[in-house]
Amino acid sequence: MPELITLDDLTAAAARIAPVAVRTPLLPFDTASEQLGAEIWLKPEML
Repeated sequence: MPELITLDDLTAAAARIAPVAVRTPLLPFDTASEQLGAEIWLKPEML
């Protein structure tokens, strides 16, 4: 059975990719939010 990853594993991975990872914003999608009655957010990875 595979081992579960730990919080330390995630923290170490985040530190390894930090120098090259690009943080993209979350943008509210107001039109869809109004139509669906829920907050809808987009994560545009092309930025």
